[in-house]
Amino acid sequence: MKKVLLLSLILIFIVSFAYAQEVTFYGYSEIGVHSEFLKDSNGNYSNTLGPVNLDYWNTYFKVKAEPSSFLESYFELHLYPNYSDLFGPGIVEVQKAHLTAKSSLLNLRVYYKEDATPFDDPLLLNKPGDLPGSSWIWGNGIEVSGKVFDTNFLAGINSSDQISYLRLKRAFQNLTLGFTAMGANLGVANQGKSLFGVDVTGKLANVDVKAEGIYGKGSWGTGSEGGMVLYGDFSTQLTPVVKIYGTAKKVDGGYIHQFNWFKTDQTQLIPGEDGSYGTYFKLGSVITPLSNLSFEPIVELINRENINQKTTNLKGIVTYVVNKNLTVKGTVANSTVDSNSSTNITLETTFTPLKDLSIYGKVYQPINGEKTGIYGNLYTTYNKLNFYLAAASGFYYNDNDDTIEYSPNSSYLFINAVYNLAKNLNLRTVYQLFNDNTTTHNTYYLALELNNASLYFGNAPLNSDGVITEGIPTDFVKQIGAKISFDF
Repeated sequence: MKKVLLLSLILIFIVSFAYAQEVTFYGYSEIGVHSEFLKDSNGNYSNTLGPVNLDYWNTYFKVKAEPSSFLESYFELHLYPNYSDLFGPGIVEVQKAHLTAKSSLLNLRVYYKEDATPFDDPLLLNKPGDLPGSSWIWGNGIEVSGKVFDTNFLAGINSSDQISYLRLKRAFQNLTLGFTAMGANLGVANQGKSLFGVDVTGKLANVDVKAEGIYGKGSWGTGSEGGMVLYGDFSTQLTPVVKIYGTAKKVDGGYIHQFNWFKTDQTQLIPGEDGSYGTYFKLGSVITPLSNLSFEPIVELINRENINQKTTNLKGIVTYVVNKNLTVKGTVANSTVDSNSSTNITLETTFTPLKDLSIYGKVYQPINGEKTGIYGNLYTTYNKLNFYLAAASGFYYNDNDDTIEYSPNSSYLFINAVYNLAKNLNLRTVYQLFNDNTTTHNTYYLALELNNASLYFGNAPLNSDGVITEGIPTDFVKQIGAKISFDF
């Protein structure tokens, strides 16, 4: 099926390009190399460079042809070397491709290595890109969409995941109703699985609502079983002073057993470890007696049925805007997990004394006697210098949640400074000293950066997306490297 689809797309692309009225071409290439200094017998770096390593060499071609206003063809090629034989022939891959035929009533799309069109439902059943390196639904398929009797529809078949899907959506005066159906037959694990969902979004009186009910059934692993997901949230401005909002969720164990492969949002609807099921309820209110003062009480009730654990979270937040340069925020939070209770207090301040100077500080105090967490950062721009400084005692960077979180045994100092030497030429300096209990991690990084190239020494702390990020324990690597990219 994959080969037939690809060959059909290639044939259609050749014909469409031959008769194209307009062709758009874009090329992009990126190369990265580095060389690490050699170490002596004691493990210390010497001043002798080691071999040069090719980190990556990617070239992309993107081509779009439009033979008419009703037809569009598009493909991307990815060229890269065989890293085990750099002097041999390289590798050429079709990165993605699609052909779209449009009319006033229907749209037909044939796609190869692409995401299916997102359903745009409250739980985003096929929101693409939720897992690193994969998307849902992704692969090869064909789909048709359009609007009939004021109802938008999308229907498709994905051969890669062996999934068929149908999405209907109709807008009324204040509400939009949706229906979703999906069936899967990929491998032994997913044969005969089906899923149905109904959702509603919009406004009832002065209440904004969003709700969805899903039922899924399968017959693998634990035998034939099914389960439901019920989800709803609302918000309403009761008075000019009081706003109320809330969220409720119910996830059955049978649903998680059969559909935990669907997407991370589905398997983490109930806060906790991956695959939790049970019930979740949240109710909050924002009270603003003054234009610069607000109170926000929040109640959370979590019942994780998979581990028989019940959690009650109580939180109160007070935000006071002293003036346009100073904001103070205080939070008191209590969490009771089964019979174990803990309380903490957080005080945050944002201060901008000058247009080019911003200061943020946070104090986190657990009431159980653990160490006080202190965090602060400063960002300023002066002439040609952009300077960022962060210092923390009792905090670190959590890559999974992309947040700075409390950790009593961690502390660090982080500096990231960029100086503009000339037009399109910057000098970047990064330094971090990180202490984790009894271990010290020290690193620094220097780089000359142009718009499309950089020459660097050392290494900086990077998150999972490859972005320079504070609070990640990183040891120094004595190396030099270069990166370059260009369009054509």
